[in-house]
Amino acid sequence: MLLALSPALPSQADQPPALPNRPFLQAEAPLTVTAEWLASNLGDPHLVLLHVGPEEEYQAGHIPGAQYISLRDISLPVESEGEGLTLEMPPPEALRQELETRGVSDDSHIVVIFGGDSVTPSTRLVFTLDYLGLGGQTSMLDGGQRAWTTAGHTLSTEITESTPGRLTPGTVRSELIVSAEGAAEAAEPGGAVLVDARELWFFDGTRPTND
Repeated sequence: MLLALSPALPSQADQPPALPNRPFLQAEAPLTVTAEWLASNLGDPHLVLLHVGPEEEYQAGHIPGAQYISLRDISLPVESEGEGLTLEMPPPEALRQELETRGVSDDSHIVVIFGGDSVTPSTRLVFTLDYLGLGGQTSMLDGGQRAWTTAGHTLSTEITESTPGRLTPGTVRSELIVSAEGAAEAAEPGGAVLVDARELWFFDGTRPTND
């Protein structure tokens, strides 16, 4: 899924029409939406826009109504340099609380927007939402904020407080994440195939880093 989410996603001219008051827990949201679709549905009260990328870019201008969220908000904190795990997944309840502050509820349609070239952090957010059981009601803006401005739509510098949402504790898709112990077992003969998608210097250890 992460490889499929790129800035050059194919156009989706057959986007589904707007469905006011649609119960998204009963129907899958499209994996991607276009800038045109978003513009025509911007007033939907069930729509929650989450912007990922440099915070200064968000403050300089973002899609109206978008809430800012960073990888720090959906990861356990690294206590100090050289300690802790980078981007470790927080407990489900902590994630729910973080999303509720941005207006996410059980019936929300969440659209993830990446600013600049922040595709990788935005796919981590999509993955996190899927892990929390919200994947079926999450879409990604095809082309990110750049697609929005290229289509001639305006940005806003207004940062408004969202009405807190309500997420009912549901089924967490724990099968999406494996522990270190589970990875070790999978590496045994006859186990799973392990794929390392990091940069080469992380893989071969030529640049020691906590990342």
